[in-house]
Amino acid sequence: MRKIKHGLFSQLLLISSIILLVLAAAYGVTRQYVRRTSRSSVLELNEKALTQIQKSAQDFYDSMNHVATTLVYSPTVYRYFTMDSAGRVTSEEDLSTVYLNTMLLDENIAGIYLYDRTMEKISSTGEELEETDSMEFIHERKTQMEFGSTFLLEQSEIASYVIYFPVFDLENVKYGKQIGMCSLIMRAGNFDEMLEGSQATEHTQVYLLDGEGQIVASRGSSVSGKLGQDMKKNTEEYDVQFRSLAMDGWKIVSRIPVNEMEGGTGWMQNFMMVAYMIAGVAVLILIFFCYKRFIKPIHQINEFIRFFGKHIGSDRIYIFEDRKERHGTDNTYEWCAQGVVPEIGRLQNVNMDIIKW
Repeated sequence: MRKIKHGLFSQLLLISSIILLVLAAAYGVTRQYVRRTSRSSVLELNEKALTQIQKSAQDFYDSMNHVATTLVYSPTVYRYFTMDSAGRVTSEEDLSTVYLNTMLLDENIAGIYLYDRTMEKISSTGEELEETDSMEFIHERKTQMEFGSTFLLEQSEIASYVIYFPVFDLENVKYGKQIGMCSLIMRAGNFDEMLEGSQATEHTQVYLLDGEGQIVASRGSSVSGKLGQDMKKNTEEYDVQFRSLAMDGWKIVSRIPVNEMEGGTGWMQNFMMVAYMIAGVAVLILIFFCYKRFIKPIHQINEFIRFFGKHIGSDRIYIFEDRKERHGTDNTYEWCAQGVVPEIGRLQNVNMDIIKW
């Protein structure tokens, strides 16, 4: 009888342990799947955001190319590059009108410089010319359209940059003969709008960097100045992504917290943990129920026949359960005194005609 009880209890423990192990394994597999899926989703969302910024930057580049082209190749300005001093004086009023119309095309244009083929300044307009006149990097010759690095205008404390635009002789059969240069002084405020909605997660950091690595605009961070090299590398805490922009040397950098990529702050992981904890508690309740309903009654019967057998001095006590549907009986409980061989194994499905009771 004890063997039966122990056997049932062992089987119950074995089955329960297997269920708990399966639940633990399922939780581990599900958690890994959710982490991988969450990471993939975040990276995909980040890729879309960076692609959108690239497109916006390309659109802005093309727009400024169009603005600069319209400016320098307008009849008034184009002739101005090759005029003598007297002709330029008489064209000042027309030139001012072109400047005004150009600055109306883009509110971020803060100043315009024109240079002849020797890079001598021939005209300029803007709000802070006194300060920008002394900045040598503004007055550089370029052979193609370029976006310069950002700088701070001390008077207005506004971050700015330069768009360099070369002017070529359209009447010369030999392409590439440069007759002048145009430098547009630009405010950098429009780039904040370009980064709007670019964060793939709540705490993702997004940086727009110029050609020297200076932060032009950002989202999710208060860091300013030059972005450190350590912030451009993948770490255990951050996954870093780069994309080049149409502006020469300019880049977009995203830094995504790894714990947010893997659903560390998401509701799904918490939900899974609670669900599997509930399942584990349910298994433990089932074990307790089975013990109370089946194992403990068997133990009580066993204790009763053991006590009764010893009390009356018997060598063996049987309990049979009849199976009338098959006209047989089974020995379901047995107690044997010490040294007595158990017979419960042989006394199963015994024909009732053999046993006369």
